[in-house]
Amino acid sequence: MNLKVFASTGVPGPVVRGLLQALSPIFNIPPSRCSVIPTDDLATGAYDQKRGQYMAEVMLSRLLGEGGDDNVILGIVDVDIYVPGLNFVFGLAQPHGNAALISLCRLDPTFYGKPREPDLLLERAIKEAVHELGHVFGLRHCSGPNCVMRFSNSIREVDGKPREFCGRCRAILRENLGIFKAKNKGGRPDQNVQSPL
Repeated sequence: MNLKVFASTGVPGPVVRGLLQALSPIFNIPPSRCSVIPTDDLATGAYDQKRGQYMAEVMLSRLLGEGGDDNVILGIVDVDIYVPGLNFVFGLAQPHGNAALISLCRLDPTFYGKPREPDLLLERAIKEAVHELGHVFGLRHCSGPNCVMRFSNSIREVDGKPREFCGRCRAILRENLGIFKAKNKGGRPDQNVQSPL
């Protein structure tokens, strides 16, 4: 399995490097199978002038075209994103698919009038990337207080959750990762496991 990170030009390099270092062991992807592709195309045509935000679904659909059988795609943008029915989202994923998207805009302390804190921005980005990639690998939102898959509707909720999976989600993820790898190598998994969460 490969992890391809499509990072918009405004995304700081240290955040991208920090994300790769964190995601590689969590999802058991060797660093040699992780790559970064700089891009300016994700936000093109996704701006909603009425809302002053970008449509996350449009960006995610672009990422889906970058996949391939053995690739997992993570897009990182620095613009404010939303989906219909919500004021904003920190990220979006294709469940049981191969692509996820996160935005650094509302994860950045400067969005809230606070001073720059690169370490805090990175920690928040890791949590949201792990969360959205968890959805890619079949995890649903978790009600457990100590799980990265807990839904976050505010930056306080992001800060209040860990970057790790709870035991239950970790077990489901481990099984689903095996299914993903077998499926993309032409193998046949015994069953299609979905999260009961």
